[in-house]
Amino acid sequence: MGFDNIRNDYDWAERCLYYLSCCFSWILIGDLYAWSDNIKSKWEKKYKIKYKIKVVNEMKEYNFFESDFLELYVVRTKCLNYINYCYFVIDKETRQTLIIDPSWEFQKFERLAEENGEGVSLVLLTHSHYDHTNLSNDMYIRYKPKIYMSSNEMVQYGFRGLGVECVDDGQVINFGNRKIKCILTPGHTEGSMCYLLDDFVFTGDTVFIEGCGVCDLTGSDPQKMFDSIQKLKKIIHSSAYIFPGHAFGRESGVKFMEVCKINLYFNIEDKQKFVDFRMRSQQKRINFV
Repeated sequence: MGFDNIRNDYDWAERCLYYLSCCFSWILIGDLYAWSDNIKSKWEKKYKIKYKIKVVNEMKEYNFFESDFLELYVVRTKCLNYINYCYFVIDKETRQTLIIDPSWEFQKFERLAEENGEGVSLVLLTHSHYDHTNLSNDMYIRYKPKIYMSSNEMVQYGFRGLGVECVDDGQVINFGNRKIKCILTPGHTEGSMCYLLDDFVFTGDTVFIEGCGVCDLTGSDPQKMFDSIQKLKKIIHSSAYIFPGHAFGRESGVKFMEVCKINLYFNIEDKQKFVDFRMRSQQKRINFV
């Protein structure tokens, strides 16, 4: 009887130790989870992606993109059957402003400049066609910004505009605390220039989300267009956002990796096949959106 009492007491003590060890284990595991969550939070804060893009669709007139350093307004302008996509960019740190290919509706740019309170600091022209340059002189008269176009374009077409200065392939333009890289991309015109600003790429009529610029105009060359597309594929990061001068079904501001997938011209590897397809007869009439 005494032995049974001792055994029962031992079993009871063993069960108590077991339950206590379980409780301690759960407490320890909980602390480990809390510790790991704390470390994860600190890690994410320290190593968070610095360049995030958000799209604000609530705005009626302007689609809006934002990164840690830049604000970008997509300005859709229209005259008769022409619809252009222009871009108003703000450097957050300095509040300096940039316009790409100002066209048609001056009041839209004026409104953005007034809201920002800093006028217009810089204008970039992707090429010399009238639908991309027709407000250049007005911008210079009103705001006296620096205005740039490729030297190839100015020489080939004899373009002259108030305050317009030439830039060359690979040249870097200062914009606030940011840097803009000039990328010469002939094809649509002899001196078409794309501009790379952080993860924003402004392509004018060289590359659209759905295609590329026509190559049957004065100074156009489909072989050079092929070379320009291959050049962009090597230079532009897959996560960069593409902002063309026109849209034909897809809004601007699509990641480059997506453009490479859906754009047929980016998937033709043979130059002659590219040229034949780009110059094919009976192409559909252009429909801007």
